[in-house]
Amino acid sequence: MAQPQRQTQVQIKVLRIGIVQDGKIVKEELIKSGDPVTIGDSEKNTFQLAAPTLGKRFQLFEPQKGGTYNLVFTDGMTGRVSYKDDVLGFDQLKTASEVVKKSDGFHLPLNDSNRGKIIVDGLTILFQFVPPPPEPLGASMDFRPRFIDDDDPVYYGFLSVFWALGI
Repeated sequence: MAQPQRQTQVQIKVLRIGIVQDGKIVKEELIKSGDPVTIGDSEKNTFQLAAPTLGKRFQLFEPQKGGTYNLVFTDGMTGRVSYKDDVLGFDQLKTASEVVKKSDGFHLPLNDSNRGKIIVDGLTILFQFVPPPPEPLGASMDFRPRFIDDDDPVYYGFLSVFWALGI
């Protein structure tokens, strides 16, 4: 007898980013797949940070097709990324064949096994890919008993029989 095949569902991981300042995590967020991550002085950024070298808006993680990201880093940043079973600094990554130099910086394609640390203007940005949290249950869950709303014919049948016998 043939065993039924289980359908494996590919789960896209979400980007988890933490901002560390003076040795303490000041902000942490989970970023949905496909959402860009921007940092800078502007209130419209994902993370509003005082980073003079980046200006008002800098796109740190650029979304790509398929739910992947490119890490965008500049010469003014330092950091390390786990890349191809090794941990490489930004200076080493600049010479990697996969890194593309554009006008806004160096673009490194990431996958869901990459994680890293970025240091810019005294701020440390940690990132990694994690499974998404479970979906919350509906906010309109009501656990109060509903005697009339739920139509239970067996219950009402027995209730009427015992009520008639009681009379």
